[in-house]
Amino acid sequence: MKKIILIAITLTYLSAFSMTESAHTIEKGKYEIGLFQPLKYGYSETLEISTHPISFFLMPNITFKRMLPWGGDIQFASKHSVYYPTLLLRTLTREGTGGFIAPDPTIPEVPHMFSVSNELIATKTISSLIVSGKVGFAIAVTFGDDLDSRTEIEFPTIYPRLGVYYNGNVVNMGLDIRKNFGKFDILVDGDVFLLPGYKNDFFFEHKGMLIWNATNSFQISTGAKAIYGEYTGGNKWDLTGLFDFVWRW
Repeated sequence: MKKIILIAITLTYLSAFSMTESAHTIEKGKYEIGLFQPLKYGYSETLEISTHPISFFLMPNITFKRMLPWGGDIQFASKHSVYYPTLLLRTLTREGTGGFIAPDPTIPEVPHMFSVSNELIATKTISSLIVSGKVGFAIAVTFGDDLDSRTEIEFPTIYPRLGVYYNGNVVNMGLDIRKNFGKFDILVDGDVFLLPGYKNDFFFEHKGMLIWNATNSFQISTGAKAIYGEYTGGNKWDLTGLFDFVWRW
């Protein structure tokens, strides 16, 4: 059960298994979903709506990405997400099956809270090469007592994304490079998370992926992700393998 909950957290935050992030949206009326990626829907030619259906019941979430009408050779888009993690953290704060955070009568109950993240994405296409850069920030709003720091989950990819609920704000930036070779793509990226003023304020993630475009509606990807983070117990590197299946229709 603990592993299932950890996977739910990771899925919701588009952590280790997220693919390339470009300013492009999927076609109007089309759908896309992966084992470790959100369900995406092309609402219009310029608006994409997505959510993580598996983890939605523990952490309701929704994302809107809109292509911006700015001219030139570079395509821009804005991305806006809302997350409600209270149900998830309350589920984790218990003894026995599913418990990650030991209950303590001195720790206040996890309050109702939500976060809003906003990103600006720019994409440049040069023949078969796609380069995308992004910069964004997130803020958290808490109703009632602040979230107690003793409920932190110092797990790679999860810790910096939950950090917004303890710090109140997070700044992120990243660069994605994707190159096509016929039916195969190679993707490399890097992402930085900054929690200004927090005790552990710097996190870095870098992944490399090989993507096989088996058909126009199905692809398989595999690779690895390196993660560096500042944790209470010290700074450390982690490495995790990646794979995914993606369907489009």
